[in-house]
Amino acid sequence: EKKGTTGMYLSLSDPETNLLSAQKVSEPNSTADIWLVENDAALLEWSTTVIESYHFPKELIEPWNSLHQAIGYGGSTPHEGKSAESRWEHYLLRSRGEIVATGSLLCGPGKHHSSFANLAVKPECRGKGYGSHLVRFCLSQLKDYGYETVTLYASQDAYNLYSRLGFTTTFRNTFFVRE
Repeated sequence: EKKGTTGMYLSLSDPETNLLSAQKVSEPNSTADIWLVENDAALLEWSTTVIESYHFPKELIEPWNSLHQAIGYGGSTPHEGKSAESRWEHYLLRSRGEIVATGSLLCGPGKHHSSFANLAVKPECRGKGYGSHLVRFCLSQLKDYGYETVTLYASQDAYNLYSRLGFTTTFRNTFFVRE
């Protein structure tokens, strides 16, 4: 038995949500900026940061990048056969010009069809508020787009962050590995 993920849910229309009022452990440096990935060079930076932050083999950077080029991102057009009503938006959080975190939104066709994914904070930048800053920004984007709910799969590392932001658990996955 190995660690799994937790499916979580948040109502963006509920006035009780902690979306914007949850306490931050520490504020990110005021030089932190969030950028939408809008070109292939930024997508490669995003892909590299995600794969390295998750401690996946570097050989996965190119396939991961190619996958997200194919499905579309930011202002790009989705590949043929993918609904124009659904799109991915990837974000980079930079501090002092260096990428410190990533996050993604899947924006679907209905007010209940949105997801947050790919939160990756560089290991040396964790615990400084960058992750919660980026999640809050992305959730505010979804709210501005008119979404009423958002779902995600939380790793055990990020579970407490999402709980503090008001997400509730809907189910847990456990993975089993055969040696």
